[in-house]
Amino acid sequence: LPHRALVRSLVIEALQAVPHSPIIEIGCGKFPLQADFKMGEYAGLDIDFEAIAYCRERGICMADDPGELTQLASRARVIVALFS
Repeated sequence: LPHRALVRSLVIEALQAVPHSPIIEIGCGKFPLQADFKMGEYAGLDIDFEAIAYCRERGICMADDPGELTQLASRARVIVALFS
């Protein structure tokens, strides 16, 4: 937990090198990177139904089945899994 902010900031900085690329984040829970960084197409993948509902209520594209993201995955240049 003490390194959470450092890890997130380093990943966000790296994501800026691939602007406007679709991004898939695995295991984002209630704290997706999209909340900290303005990005183009984004989808989160998680198994926590509470986190999925929480993010969807905030307009964030979330899935609980990887099959739901096949179209985005074919175009994505970045797949991130910070703490999974």
